[in-house]
Amino acid sequence: MNEPTKALLPIKQPEALWSKKQKEFKQLSVALEKAEAELSSLRSTIEHYRSRRQLELTPLQKVYAECFQEMVQKLDQWYRSGVFAPHESKHLASIIIEYTTYLMHGSGTEALKNLYLRYWNITNQEKPEDNRTLGPPITPTEEQGDTGTTLDETIPLADESKAWSPEEKLADRARREQERLRLAIRKLYLRLIKEFHPDLELDERLKEEKTAKVQEITAAYRNEDLKEMLNLQLSLETVHLESSSKVLNHYIKGYKRQLERLTERLSAERENLAVICQIDSVHTLNPKAIEIQFQTNINQVKKEIRTLKAYVRAIQDPQFLRQEIAHRIQSTPSE
Repeated sequence: MNEPTKALLPIKQPEALWSKKQKEFKQLSVALEKAEAELSSLRSTIEHYRSRRQLELTPLQKVYAECFQEMVQKLDQWYRSGVFAPHESKHLASIIIEYTTYLMHGSGTEALKNLYLRYWNITNQEKPEDNRTLGPPITPTEEQGDTGTTLDETIPLADESKAWSPEEKLADRARREQERLRLAIRKLYLRLIKEFHPDLELDERLKEEKTAKVQEITAAYRNEDLKEMLNLQLSLETVHLESSSKVLNHYIKGYKRQLERLTERLSAERENLAVICQIDSVHTLNPKAIEIQFQTNINQVKKEIRTLKAYVRAIQDPQFLRQEIAHRIQSTPSE
């Protein structure tokens, strides 16, 4: 006896009569709608804070970097003035190295690089036991060269004729499931194209409408947007959505894959928002927390600018700088 056909979207029967697959499909439909709305809202939030960052945070960070650079230049002038004793100059050079390193993370200008190299060479000339050539520290990748073990560590199976491992069987099963899903989506795509194809339409207005519809269908197919394709199919009054167990199972798998992609996009966009606002990604889950953290960053930069400006004024006095160096010498462990 043939199974009676059932409406898929929307499901017309009372919920008590839904099959297990229909319930699962409905749950996935709701989850997709929620994820899409969340993604749209998140992207709007990103644009909002990207604009605010350009207007509010970036100018402050530029002022901060300029103050920091002014401080480094003043320390460089004091070093070259010769007013400090050799042991004081040694620590002053270390301070300059520390500050130029910090600055280069945000703005690696040629002047900063030259300043860094000059003081790096100065501080390392006092270490004759170091056999390496003077210059910036060599990264582990550069030192390793071709002798490292980071490349081509995987070795192909020696005997490809042996029985498949459980992992290989699972991978093959996943490939076959993926192919079946692709064919199911392709079948739906061709059916929609056939129904909406404008070439056989004589009415110009309807031809334009169908042309636009075909473009929507093609875009949804290219984006593997099964949900949109099924929604487009719903707009056909003469087409009944298939709900046989086999077809519905393919659609459920397609929805799950689409939901996974949406979840990945949401995660990536949250990371993007965290970078723009310069906050921890955990705060991107709460709009109020985003605003609080963003405003906190602005206030923190303003505070640091005030502190830097006060310090730049203070180091105009060599006696103040001498006290700072003395404090650093006392806090540095003896070699």
